[in-house]
Amino acid sequence: MTFPPKSIRGMFIGFLLLLLLVVVLSPLAFFLTERHHTYVSLTERLESILNLQVAFFSRWYLANLEEIRAIAGLSSVENRDMEAMYRDFLRFAESRTDLTAVAYVDREGHILVDSDIGIRPENSPDLRDRTYFQAALRGREFITPPLVGRVSGNTIIIFSVPVFRQEIFDGLVFGATLLDNLAHLIGRMHFGETGRFLLYDGTGHLLSGPKASEQIFGTSLAEDPHARPLLTERKGSRLLQGKDERGEHYYRLLTFLEGHDLILGAEMTLGEYQRSTIRMVRFSILSITLFAALGILFFLLLFSRMSRALSTLLAGVTAVGEGNYAKYPSETVELLPEELGTVALAVDDLKERIQAAMQQLRESSLRDPLTGLANRTLFEEEMHRHGAGRFDPVTVVVCDLDGLKLVNDTLGHTWGDELIRKAASVLQNTFRSADVVARIGGDEFAVLVPFSSPETEERMTLRLEEALSLHNAPEGHLPVLFSWGMRTGNTAARSILELFKDADEIMYAQKDEHRKKAREAVLKFFLYRIHEEEKNRKDHMEACAVIMEDFIGTIPEFEPVFRERLIRLAAWHDIGMVGIQPGLLAKTGPLSEEEFVEIRRHPEIGHRIALAVPALLDIAESIRCHHQWWNGEGYPAGGRGASIPLESRIMTLVDAFESMTNRLYKPRLSPEEARQEIRRCAGTQFDPEWAERFLRFVSRKFTFS
Repeated sequence: MTFPPKSIRGMFIGFLLLLLLVVVLSPLAFFLTERHHTYVSLTERLESILNLQVAFFSRWYLANLEEIRAIAGLSSVENRDMEAMYRDFLRFAESRTDLTAVAYVDREGHILVDSDIGIRPENSPDLRDRTYFQAALRGREFITPPLVGRVSGNTIIIFSVPVFRQEIFDGLVFGATLLDNLAHLIGRMHFGETGRFLLYDGTGHLLSGPKASEQIFGTSLAEDPHARPLLTERKGSRLLQGKDERGEHYYRLLTFLEGHDLILGAEMTLGEYQRSTIRMVRFSILSITLFAALGILFFLLLFSRMSRALSTLLAGVTAVGEGNYAKYPSETVELLPEELGTVALAVDDLKERIQAAMQQLRESSLRDPLTGLANRTLFEEEMHRHGAGRFDPVTVVVCDLDGLKLVNDTLGHTWGDELIRKAASVLQNTFRSADVVARIGGDEFAVLVPFSSPETEERMTLRLEEALSLHNAPEGHLPVLFSWGMRTGNTAARSILELFKDADEIMYAQKDEHRKKAREAVLKFFLYRIHEEEKNRKDHMEACAVIMEDFIGTIPEFEPVFRERLIRLAAWHDIGMVGIQPGLLAKTGPLSEEEFVEIRRHPEIGHRIALAVPALLDIAESIRCHHQWWNGEGYPAGGRGASIPLESRIMTLVDAFESMTNRLYKPRLSPEEARQEIRRCAGTQFDPEWAERFLRFVSRKFTFS
């Protein structure tokens, strides 16, 4: 191999040194710049995440208060039927993980009914001095800070709702939740790999949080002089920094929750936030090294006759170190020798592949895999970018998908995922391509609309309403319903986080109004599915309602409210069939054991649906038990004899009689044959007393030869 002259070799060595300098300095400069940016971004991210968590706290408190409102509206409370009230309270306390006790307090401050200690408990404490009782006297609902329960001795939070009878204060209903439950809920939440939430009481004692960093910050804020002002002022936020024995930097942001006497914190390591930057630096070094190696190889082979062309190639390679992936101009490639022209094309191809790989890597880390929308991380980056004032005025839209939990609980998560995808499609088709549409939570979406105005906000509302109406118009479609809030403003005057918070509060206020509408729409879809997948199922429930109405007309001791409840139970008892596979419902042959297990799920599915629909709440337990047998068999297991609700025992008789006389897949029985079958099963499947009363009704209604 012939080497170039010394002057050219010197140029080559100088070029090589320059290339190595670019390889080293470019990532270093990038790393130093990004290090400061990472610290600022980490602090802003902690603040953003903490603000969202504070909003979650507010929703948690309001959701528990809404639960107590529902309990206060029960018929047993309105009628002051203490036996029924105790059963209702006990059922709510046992079925809700948050509620540890539900109680009714009379106007004198004494507990009449308590799910823990029973009816008119002895030595009931006088609650008239309690703040929530004083608030109830003034007609106000109340949520207490954490306090020590007089009966249990545990630290609890009380949610209180006053009860009025004929516009006169008659007492209050309250529900108690353990502070430990709230602490456990916070302890299970996290973001990223090291991001965790913390909860302190009003004195600064750690209730729940990551144990790994306790040695850095301690378990009491009173021990940290930087956090002590938070306890003294009892408002505002504080950022704490620390380092463990391995040198890992921890950042913890704390904020005082005024009115709740609690302190909420978010913690994350700087190292986790810097990983993407380190990966990009390594990738840049690898890319630059690759291009440098290619350049050196061709320089050695062709330098004697192609020094000018090689300089052109190396200039392009050097540009990659600065993040410039532009292709060589076509006129430059045409001037190169054939061999170097081919190299230039190969380098351009590598640029495209590397750029595509980096873009794909970024997209995969910033996109929601289910919908393809921007995820929370990308949305937070866009919030930061849109909050700089360059896109003013900006509209922030916060949307919450209504009815998702009901769909997941009944039809399963496959249908729930499909509902989320449909919701994402509606939003994408409603907003412009320049708008940022993101899925920021399980059923939460958000949109950033740059260069907008109040008029734009009005047009967006109309477009969204029109898109939802168009999607939900055809029967049989899984309904997409949103609660949303919008707020437009100049980020130079108000931070974009404040706009987001305003939009979120508007959305949440709207969600209360939309909750009933969403439940009714999903319920309508359930009925449509029953009607379409097994048309006779709806006819069966309607026929049962007719028989039930005729039967209870012969029972003079039933109250009107109880009669109406029985008719509704008959009309809705098989609503749980909506969650069963359609092919299984239509099967004409014998069912396997696994298929029987699937069919037997429908009372519990119906129970969950009824709990979610206020109009069916009082018959939820009766729906769950309508296939339980008098002798303890049937499904779901657990009930026998008089422990089965009376409504369910009567429903079992009506359901069996209608099914036997109108069944599709077996020969129908005559009314007399069905009557004999009920008599045979009295005392095993059916309540013997009510079986006899029902048989007398059947004898009068039908003529037997």
